[in-house]
Amino acid sequence: MNRVDEGKTHAKALEPINSRKKLPILFSFRTMPGGSVEKEEIPTYASGHMYTVQENGWMDATVWSSYIRELFKYEVDAPSVLLLDNFDDHVSIEGVDIASDTIFVIVCQLPTNSTVVCQPLDVRVISPLKKKIMAKRLSDKAY
Repeated sequence: MNRVDEGKTHAKALEPINSRKKLPILFSFRTMPGGSVEKEEIPTYASGHMYTVQENGWMDATVWSSYIRELFKYEVDAPSVLLLDNFDDHVSIEGVDIASDTIFVIVCQLPTNSTVVCQPLDVRVISPLKKKIMAKRLSDKAY
């Protein structure tokens, strides 16, 4: 998780992938709910993905549930295994139940600290994407 000064805004992106297709991205913006990002910016973003606004920008149980129920379930069309990190809201009883009951997958928790090996997207894709999103947002606000 990147450190961001209080009062600043940043974006996080989660892009699950499988062997057949790219799945929708979850963008979580660290900013005040109900503010200009949520009301004015998000409606202009590309459809087919999910955009959330939170004070801390982190995934929580509400965002996880929404992502599974509103977007991800439409992408899983065959028996699947869902690999999850150790994030509490993913692997809690409620989090596992949401995933397994909604999309009928087998949920497997990755060992602690193993996701660092599995995150090349963070360095090569997500980090540059976040920088471009922030630069675009800042240039749009200048006008």
